[in-house]
Amino acid sequence: EGARPWVFVSQTQAREACAKAGKRLPTNKEWLSASLGTPDKQDDWNESDCHVSENWKEQPGFTGSGVSCVSSFGVFDMIGNVWEWTDEVIKDGKLNNEDLPEQGFVYEAGDDGIALETSSQGTEAYNDDYFWIKKTGTRGLARGGFWSNKVEAGVYSVYLVSPPSFTGTGVGFRCVK
Repeated sequence: EGARPWVFVSQTQAREACAKAGKRLPTNKEWLSASLGTPDKQDDWNESDCHVSENWKEQPGFTGSGVSCVSSFGVFDMIGNVWEWTDEVIKDGKLNNEDLPEQGFVYEAGDDGIALETSSQGTEAYNDDYFWIKKTGTRGLARGGFWSNKVEAGVYSVYLVSPPSFTGTGVGFRCVK
């Protein structure tokens, strides 16, 4: 709480930073488990909510700024502020040798929180969360959304667009042990 997220760090660099601290990037399933119960509003975001609509004073904001953006496990900012790298990658649109759906709103998700089916319209069951994907090459798996994804950010939001070497202002990470 009260830290600035480390951004402009690739998935590869995040993995190395965690290892140097005696930790590691979370698996996709660990990230999902830690995020469950985080309030995922559809609109009217304010400073106490998750940072998904530039509703905090700074982009990205200090962790824990959204006092209502806490999961059932007491973890802050699992939705919004910055996308978070997990330890997984996809290759040519496949995760664990399974074909992933086209980009769109999550219509159905597996027990790992990854979309099994997408739609052109959001669904209430998945809080209008969105699944971004490029199906060629190797792509790092990031979750949660960032400060301007609005309703498309959330527990089931997944970003499979950038290669593991990508760095940007809206992508960060957290380590686990």
